[in-house]
Amino acid sequence: MVVKIVSHAYCARMFPRTSYGIPGTSEIRTRIGLQSDTTNKSPWRRRSIVPLGCMHGVLKENSSKTIQNVGTPSNAIFHPQKRAVYVSTDSNVLAALSLKNGDISEIIYPPLILILSVWRRVFDLPTGRLIQKGNVLLLTVNLGRELYLLDNTEGSVLWNLATGSSPTHHTDHTFLGDIDGDGIEDLASLLGDVVQLRSGRDGNLVWKSQIQGGEGGSLTADATSLYVIRSDRVFKLDIKSGQVVESSVEGKKGKVEAGGISQQQFWTAEGGRLYSIKLDSKQWSNHASLKGEKVSNVEINGNNVFVAAQAENQIQITSVIDGQTSTENIVLSSNVSTTIPLNKMFLNAYNTKEGKRGYRVLALFSDESLALFSGVPKESGSLEKQWNREEGLSQLNSHVIVDLPDIHVYTRYMREVGETQDGLLQGWLHRVHAQMTQLREFVSGGNGVDSYSEVRPYTDPMGFRKMIIGVSRAGKLFGIQTDSSTVVWSNYLGPERCGQPKDLVVVRKSSHFPPSCLLICSNEKKTDLIWFNPLDGTNLTVQHLPIHYKRYITIPLSVVEEEKLGDQRLISLIDDDNRIHSLSPPSVKRDISDAVLTSRRPITFWHVAELNESIVRGYTVGQQTRDHFESEEVWSVPLGSHGKSEKIVSAAYVDVDNAIASAARILGNRDALPKYLNRNLFAVATESSTSIGIYLIDGVTGSIVHSTVVPSATGPVHMKLVENWLVFTYFNLRHNRHEVSVVELFEQKLDWKEVDSNRTKFSSYQHAKPAVLQQTYILPVGISDITSTITVKGITPKQLLFATTSDQILAYGKNFLDPRRPPKEKITPEDREEGLWPYDPALPFSPRSVITYHRQVKKIKSITTHPSNLESTSVVLAVGLDLFFTRTAAANSFDVLNPDFNFFALILTTGGLLVATVFSIFASRKADLSRLWK
Repeated sequence: MVVKIVSHAYCARMFPRTSYGIPGTSEIRTRIGLQSDTTNKSPWRRRSIVPLGCMHGVLKENSSKTIQNVGTPSNAIFHPQKRAVYVSTDSNVLAALSLKNGDISEIIYPPLILILSVWRRVFDLPTGRLIQKGNVLLLTVNLGRELYLLDNTEGSVLWNLATGSSPTHHTDHTFLGDIDGDGIEDLASLLGDVVQLRSGRDGNLVWKSQIQGGEGGSLTADATSLYVIRSDRVFKLDIKSGQVVESSVEGKKGKVEAGGISQQQFWTAEGGRLYSIKLDSKQWSNHASLKGEKVSNVEINGNNVFVAAQAENQIQITSVIDGQTSTENIVLSSNVSTTIPLNKMFLNAYNTKEGKRGYRVLALFSDESLALFSGVPKESGSLEKQWNREEGLSQLNSHVIVDLPDIHVYTRYMREVGETQDGLLQGWLHRVHAQMTQLREFVSGGNGVDSYSEVRPYTDPMGFRKMIIGVSRAGKLFGIQTDSSTVVWSNYLGPERCGQPKDLVVVRKSSHFPPSCLLICSNEKKTDLIWFNPLDGTNLTVQHLPIHYKRYITIPLSVVEEEKLGDQRLISLIDDDNRIHSLSPPSVKRDISDAVLTSRRPITFWHVAELNESIVRGYTVGQQTRDHFESEEVWSVPLGSHGKSEKIVSAAYVDVDNAIASAARILGNRDALPKYLNRNLFAVATESSTSIGIYLIDGVTGSIVHSTVVPSATGPVHMKLVENWLVFTYFNLRHNRHEVSVVELFEQKLDWKEVDSNRTKFSSYQHAKPAVLQQTYILPVGISDITSTITVKGITPKQLLFATTSDQILAYGKNFLDPRRPPKEKITPEDREEGLWPYDPALPFSPRSVITYHRQVKKIKSITTHPSNLESTSVVLAVGLDLFFTRTAAANSFDVLNPDFNFFALILTTGGLLVATVFSIFASRKADLSRLWK
């Protein structure tokens, strides 16, 4: 695998709740006590609880949004009395979803204030089998090695225990009656070839028995006995003592899947057929053939048995009612695309008040969307869709933030399109509608974040409205607009057009309308290139290359060269043989892109840092052949010191698109400390058995600009390289704590003629090594990712954002992580004037530093920042199981008026000055006229 990083006042109402002291779990629950100002505020309410948002320095309602996901279900159980369906997923989540709308949280508003029993709990280890009985749920975790018993009303853990079983053992579980007399139903477990009975109150062992003949089988019970059912024999155990009685059975081959019991008869579906066996019989009964490969759970409704199987684009439901077997074909409503295959389904049958038969089908499709179809089948056999959840958002392989176009650019484009396609009148109406919406935003404050749910494909005056483009592991593209907080468009590409999604690249920005994005997908045989408009997902063009993709590089271009490519970036792919393939967008001829790449050959360099390798190699573009360019290795750097073996574990790169406001740092004594601004710099972290190493390497020459070794340290190592400084985190083994180090590079001497960053020229071949300052601080929490804020001009001080292992985002200003912070006893007046704080090894923790507020963003994998139109403010996107979007102002909103600003006094003063100006002009003219008459 290749390390590739492509650069491109908080309201603390409450703290995150722990999960009843159970290690390895965390939860989000909704109970009475939610603030009244948090309800009915966000259009994302279907998927999330969105309280009153507030941010560092700027208090704004709904400035932050959260999408809570559960992942793709592996098990599901319906509970109509609770109006919920319980799901365990491949993302280690156990959740109760509302049958009404699929929410994890739902509130019924006044006059009846009630919160339904829907919740979510996230585990650290994989979840497995899910069983429901009465008001409790049993969940297996970590391949059956742990059991959790939970209250299904609010998801609280009643008890958990380690089973001691091996992951290779077959396990099954079922609830019995109250055997030990404590008033709570007890639990029977099959662990390999051992059957255990445990107390439902605390999980303590009551008895255990061993059965002969190997492992496997399905566990079920009636009022007096416990049964282990296999294809060739049935083991009957006495509930009180666990004594085993074995009998042989015939009529079925293969293993027995989980099933259900009805009227002393065990039912199971396996191998495309529906089987049953009476508990006192020795013969399996073959009831029906199930047409289709995808078979749902066996549903027991009273004395009736139901099982569904997918047959082409329909679902065939086989039912056994009063001993009579029948089939019924169900269509999942006509508005569901038949081009997306059905992956898995869960069936629930029920009777309506009118005595009709109704069905609930929880369907998981190949694009990882989850939908509930419910009701009495119509004459055509169709079931209507009740709700849909895009669970592909829980598994995004790549994502980017795209700026929306300016209103004037958008209206001009809509006028051109409207006049071409819809006529002059329609084009004029598009323009008027957009301008009226802009006027409404201006009157409402212009912050671009309000309760108005209309999709607006253009930016707001402050640039807070963005488009998030993501691609899921299933190959589905999503376009999410941040202010409406909804998926405004999606496109399922499928394995034919997108093998495995790798990278998303913004090829043309919105300033050159229309914008363009490139999705790169790859498998062992080919690479798929999908070009599309990120605003609406249209203009989708697919290209195929017969290469195995490893990475991409962005070729630096001049303004003239960008114009030749239609104001688009030149992207080139690197294959397994390090050959370079220049890409030509659909609107550009291949000859043009090849010619541009040929002209940039002397100044184009790239390098490879392979994970778990000990060497970094640098390349340049070589000669062109018929369909590609060769690469030439120009340098290689072996990593390691004193003969120790070091493996690459992380890398960080300078984002060349970020603005740099100043090339020097002004000190308290009015002197200037010039920054070492090398856009070719990158950082590599290595790990050995006893230490980690940090290397800053020039990407053009391969020279090591700086290196350092941290003894008694281990990973994971997270790094961020910005301007002239590097921040990296690690775990200190000696002191058993998380630490963060900052390395800052400065020039050895200053040429005052070169202070202006716009005129600074940097040469990797003729440049002295920098002076290095380094300092280490203690972090209060563990870290899973790190990034820095970005502003449009780079004037605002940077803010470091840390994704914590407690599922929150912690913000520290760069002044906290300054290597020049002096000891308290050595601080000078010049240091105070410069704003340096006395050195304190422990970084303080303040609730105001948590920009996720009281919420938790589960399993954060990455944090992305993007500039807004305001220099003071950056927008932040955290991606993991959940999606979280907010904005932050590191130095407060110095370019925005405070909400309590006295506008009346401003208007009065301005009006008075205007009147005084008019009066002064009139008086001056009158005086001049009087003087002329004299």
